[in-house]
Amino acid sequence: MVIDGSINEVGADVCANQTITYRNDINGRVAEAGGVSPVDISGSFTVVGNIATVTATYELLDPGTFTTHQGVIYVWEDDVTWCCGYGGVNHWDDLTRVIRTSPVTLTTVGQTVTLVETWDITTAEGVACNPANLHAAAIFEETGGNKNVIQATDFVSPLPTFFPALVTGQTLKSIPNGNDTALFTCSVQNVGTAADVLNLGLTGFPWTADFLVEGDPTYYTSTSVALAPQERKEITIRVQTNGVKQIGSGTFSVASQGDNTQVRNATYKVFNDSYAVLLVDDDAGTYEVPFTTAFTNLGYLYERVTAASLGGMIGYDVVVWHTGYATSNTITATDQANLIAYMDQGGRVFVSAMDFTTGLANPNTFVNDYLGVASWTVNTKANTAVGVGGDPVTDGMSIALTFPSQAANRVDTLVPGLGTTIFNNELAVPCAVRYERPNQARSIFSTIVATALSTSAPDPNNSETFIEKGLIWLLEPPTSTDVPTGVGALASRIVSASPNPFAPRTELSFAISTRAAKAPVSLIVVDAAGRQVKNLVDGTLEAGTHSVVWDGTDASSRTVAGGVYFARLKTSEGESSQKLLRVR
Repeated sequence: MVIDGSINEVGADVCANQTITYRNDINGRVAEAGGVSPVDISGSFTVVGNIATVTATYELLDPGTFTTHQGVIYVWEDDVTWCCGYGGVNHWDDLTRVIRTSPVTLTTVGQTVTLVETWDITTAEGVACNPANLHAAAIFEETGGNKNVIQATDFVSPLPTFFPALVTGQTLKSIPNGNDTALFTCSVQNVGTAADVLNLGLTGFPWTADFLVEGDPTYYTSTSVALAPQERKEITIRVQTNGVKQIGSGTFSVASQGDNTQVRNATYKVFNDSYAVLLVDDDAGTYEVPFTTAFTNLGYLYERVTAASLGGMIGYDVVVWHTGYATSNTITATDQANLIAYMDQGGRVFVSAMDFTTGLANPNTFVNDYLGVASWTVNTKANTAVGVGGDPVTDGMSIALTFPSQAANRVDTLVPGLGTTIFNNELAVPCAVRYERPNQARSIFSTIVATALSTSAPDPNNSETFIEKGLIWLLEPPTSTDVPTGVGALASRIVSASPNPFAPRTELSFAISTRAAKAPVSLIVVDAAGRQVKNLVDGTLEAGTHSVVWDGTDASSRTVAGGVYFARLKTSEGESSQKLLRVR
């Protein structure tokens, strides 16, 4: 299997495992382009009688020349029963029914090419089709060279005609101090050709939770909304927590009242009275115990996943990526791409990974530009982790290290580049660094396996104190201490825009420092020429993290064109900006 002309996968595993591998490969390729494509694909998929019709429109959004390319139309079916396949398998999903290709050339911004493919479903090979289980997708790809995929999208199932689309924004938030409100946004749309009534409901949260439908001032836990064909309504979900420390989740459901009722669900999660911590347990042992013990003792709520089961990181306040005794394949290229995407949104990362740099070539974007390390020498060993005077994490520490054998002592030498040394070994050789990027993302990188740090020595010379102070530094509002002069050195700042690229709306998360609190604050959207499009915030705010949704409209509530925009936050500390890309 060759993915996007550059990733080769040789051999295969069972479907569940192989799917994860392919997904990680694809996510890595997407991350290399920042998730942004110069081409947009829109369209529809319908079945009328026996005829399935796929309509795909390819539009060039950014300058570029695509002359050796093609549009590919796929139709596939789920839940197919056929007896009997290899190994006695008689149930199939993702069964390809039709593949059609046509040349597509795009050379001018704004140019569109539309492909329409029809197929008589009664001509399907083998088992007859069930229209309710059919799906369609369109791809824009290079026919020569590396055969790169430029863009791809799937279309909703053709039945029911009144199919409700559910678009979700950020689905995880934290309320570190409890007793506060978490807001989520999504939208529902009738993508069919006839009017429909959608039943909306919100269930499951252990706190008071309700939602607001665009154009209606009343909050509901369940209601129905009538939508004309293609009409969309924005939804604001409000979760009001209490003082109990817990992780709570709820489900927002959308069900069509059309003849072929279908339901779409979106799950939302809140970490209450705690920051949201994600522990990626990237080894086969129990070497993460110092972290899980520290989280419990320090009162942090956390979720633990393996690298293979990692879904997304956006929304977590800090990601702890841990490996134990492993001499290869730690923090793969795909893992690094995922971490880069998270830190590009301002994420905080604690990497505890001995042997990560073993076999790794320098330069390496993640290590150099995101962990702040210029170069390294593997397996130079350390018997003591000696803190750096004045460092906010390790000042005054001298922690004895214990390994199961001398051969297991594979601590590396790290030469800081953009980062700062936080641990030296007993010979004053650096083995751990911290770094704050210009966008205020922060990282700690330790090449000392967590279980080698003492767990019983008096404070501060133990693993729990190191983890505690590391988390405090990672989670605190950024200062200019580690940031080059004039490069985003603001505690008040735009933290993230999610999703980005977006259509039709994006949620802007921004932080207001104690110094900037109760002073004038403005958050506006401007176009690429600097002209104001919409004022989102104008007034004073309390210190902390806030969020606001831009629905892709201007001051007159008119939908803006696709393209590049900028969110600009102005406070008494200065100005912070975030590039936004609206796609259609």
